[in-house]
Formats: sequence, C-alpha cells, structure tokens
Amino acid sequence: MAAGSSWCVSSRRGIFAAKKLGRFALAAAGVLKFGKLFLLAALGLGAGFLQLIRRKPANPNVGEGA
Repeated sequence: MAAGSSWCVSSRRGIFAAKKLGRFALAAAGVLKFGKLFLLAALGLGAGFLQLIRRKPANPNVGEGA
C-alpha cells in the first residue's frame, strides 16, 4: 500500500461529505422558502373551511311548518 493512497481515500470521503452537506443545505433552504408559502396556503384553506362550516342558513325558518 502506497503512503499517499490513504490520503486520497480520505480526501474523497471529505469531498463526498461536503457535497452531501451542500445538497442538504439546498434542501433545507427550499423547505424554509416554500414552507412559508405552504403554511399560508394551509391557513387560508383552513379559514375558508371553517367559514363554510360555521355559515348560518340564509333563512332560518325554511323547513318549518307554517
């Protein structure tokens, strides 16, 4: 085994780890960026759904025998 071969292997592992961390950082940045958008959309849909559920009928006397 040559003296420099172990350095080369550890260097490759370092490069691989750096690439992996870079990809993780990009994924985290994307989640943070678009997570706010998804959160706002979910809040808007939830508010609309609650309004739909809590809506009062237009005429409360409909269906009663007069």
